[in-house]
Amino acid sequence: MLFRSELYLDARDRAKQPALNDVRVRRAIFMAVDRAELAKHIVPGEAHVVDSFCNPVMFACPDFGLKQRPFDPAGAKKLLEEAGFKDGFDLEIVTRALSREAGVAIAGMLRKVGIRASVQHVTMNVYRDRRNDGSIQAVVADTPIGNMPDASNAFRLYFGSEGASFADDKQMFAWEQ
Repeated sequence: MLFRSELYLDARDRAKQPALNDVRVRRAIFMAVDRAELAKHIVPGEAHVVDSFCNPVMFACPDFGLKQRPFDPAGAKKLLEEAGFKDGFDLEIVTRALSREAGVAIAGMLRKVGIRASVQHVTMNVYRDRRNDGSIQAVVADTPIGNMPDASNAFRLYFGSEGASFADDKQMFAWEQ
């Protein structure tokens, strides 16, 4: 079975972390993560970086034309400073099951640019409760995709309900329906 580790940030202000309201901060977070190093060290010889919403094995998945931000810690620090967070901020990353190691590694990368990241490892039930009540600032999630080689699982997981979504994207909600 294929798994996908993903980082999601609360862009809806549900978890009340003011730094995440600024798009520059969210961009900085993604620029601070060296995805190639994660793939190399988390699952040596097996993992690879995917630059889109869908994995290569999926069909019926639109190409949104979105590419990940390049790894650029200096650029991340600059964006944080521009956003008024030169001295960083506290960020709790929630992990579950297979994503614990990736979450710890990402927290370390974020600390290098000044974000005081901590990791809270939880069970699936606690994760779902916290996701639905909006108390997750960031999550590194493991998503099984090998048994569903189309976009339906990803859309359902991340845009299937207001409670499940970390973004406020009405178009994505409409596509899921």
